[in-house]
Amino acid sequence: MKVAFYTIATHLGGAERSLLDIVTRLDRQSNGRYTPWVILPQSGGPMVEVLEKNKIEFEVLPFPDQFLKVSRQNFLNDTLKALPQLPHITQYVNQLTKLLKTSSPHLVHTSGIKCHLLAGQTLPWHKTPVLCHLRDILPQGLTLKLLRAMARQKNFHLVANSKSTAHTLAPHPAHVVYNGIDVHRFIPKKGSTFRDHLKLDESTPLVGIVAVLAQWKGQMQFIEMTKQLVNEGSTAHFIIVGDPIYDTSSDENYKDQLTAQIKSLGLQQRVHLVGYIDPPEVAMQGLDIVVHASTKPEAFGRVIIEAMACERPVVAANQGGPTEIIDPGVTGLLYPMGDVDAMAKSVKHLLDNPERREKIGQVARAAVSQRFSVEAMVDGIIKVYDQIEPY
Repeated sequence: MKVAFYTIATHLGGAERSLLDIVTRLDRQSNGRYTPWVILPQSGGPMVEVLEKNKIEFEVLPFPDQFLKVSRQNFLNDTLKALPQLPHITQYVNQLTKLLKTSSPHLVHTSGIKCHLLAGQTLPWHKTPVLCHLRDILPQGLTLKLLRAMARQKNFHLVANSKSTAHTLAPHPAHVVYNGIDVHRFIPKKGSTFRDHLKLDESTPLVGIVAVLAQWKGQMQFIEMTKQLVNEGSTAHFIIVGDPIYDTSSDENYKDQLTAQIKSLGLQQRVHLVGYIDPPEVAMQGLDIVVHASTKPEAFGRVIIEAMACERPVVAANQGGPTEIIDPGVTGLLYPMGDVDAMAKSVKHLLDNPERREKIGQVARAAVSQRFSVEAMVDGIIKVYDQIEPY
């Protein structure tokens, strides 16, 4: 049975890498019962390279440019700006509907808020069930109201990457399938990528944040924390790993803002913007401590389990998915979301206690191996598919 995976991004953030983990393993792990087919907004990008390498079929359906810029943070204003393109968006929905009717998938598996909303618009015109894969904790507002309205449709189903995410759409029921990673790929290896590049010796601690460059991911707060620790005499260097990959209005020029903030605080020699590191495990293996600094509740936090699998202790905000991953003080440290002082205190504690860092890392890897393997994730998704009956 064909499963149409519908995604808005061709670059690789955490959500996209989790989607690819499902797509590239689905046929084999389901013993051929489910075959992936992917609908993309454009023909280029790292996701296309992975699909081609794995010989997975895909179709390109170009997405209206202005609608790509609509962000969660500025949803209403961005939508109003996109109104002049309404005829193009309507045409796009018609094209998507036609594509789904002619390709006849057994199921449409959507990833990303825009895809959830657009696929939901097609439901009156075809009989294919839509499975909305929730990877965002949405605040009260128009987007959430629209999704709740769509969730009332008979053929619109929900799966979430955490209990925190599932709660977003309550009282509508959602299956919960945690993200998983390949623990044979993310291993506790000592990496030298950053030390070699920055010409630092082995004794210099490296603290990093690994995330898409977006305001809510907390890179600005990470820089503020760095200033505190440097002022207190820390000898560590601080690494910001990631690139801007989304074309949303709220994050335009964010990288420039980070660069300006680093300069204004006089941290050019201590904070390093290194871009996206591929493969991602190399980034984790090159760090001593990983910080997850989201300023809004994180739906899951894939980079957290990647770091844990590499035996790197994680300091994360105590809202959303991270609270379901980390056992505080055992497999990582949690701090009150948005509290830069508390973040700095947690990082300093780990910097000052290398033996505790090592112990937390070891226990963390064991926890990931037991609870968050990629095989368990794909098996969970297959079980959800099995429960969805054709219309």
